[in-house]
Amino acid sequence: MEERAKEADVATIEDLERRLRALEDREAIRELIARYAFEVDCGEPPDWASVFSADIEMEAGKLGVSRGLAEIERRFTRAEHLDAIRDGSQHAYSNVVVDLEVDGDHATAWGYACVHTRHDGAWRIYTLGVNRWRLRREAAGWKFIERQRREVGEGEWRALIDGRGSR
Repeated sequence: MEERAKEADVATIEDLERRLRALEDREAIRELIARYAFEVDCGEPPDWASVFSADIEMEAGKLGVSRGLAEIERRFTRAEHLDAIRDGSQHAYSNVVVDLEVDGDHATAWGYACVHTRHDGAWRIYTLGVNRWRLRREAAGWKFIERQRREVGEGEWRALIDGRGSR
């Protein structure tokens, strides 16, 4: 009888460890999304490698696809982006859902995006969209390996938030 109790305790501890790791992973991924938002708003050359894997692929509807860290750098240093954030911007992500894959080293997250920008002293909504991020656990922690974005109302935008996406 005592042996069965010990086995039950071990199974419970293993289950708690698995559940704790899943909670920690979800929190780390949500924090990564928040750090990405701050990096995009800063306007200075950020450390893109702190949030993106070297093989990142970012596809943002009308803005096209960027592959690798050098193309990410070009995306966020283009005049259109710098003009949009010059007087201030706030990338805000909400309703973020994180699904961890069985292997524990890959995940997918979905959420809404609202970007506010300031022009002539007034704040306005610059864009409303949805995102799907695919992530991989690397030596330095979770990193984005793919991001898809659509404006609300743009083709396939609903598919991104219900997890079906175009890929």
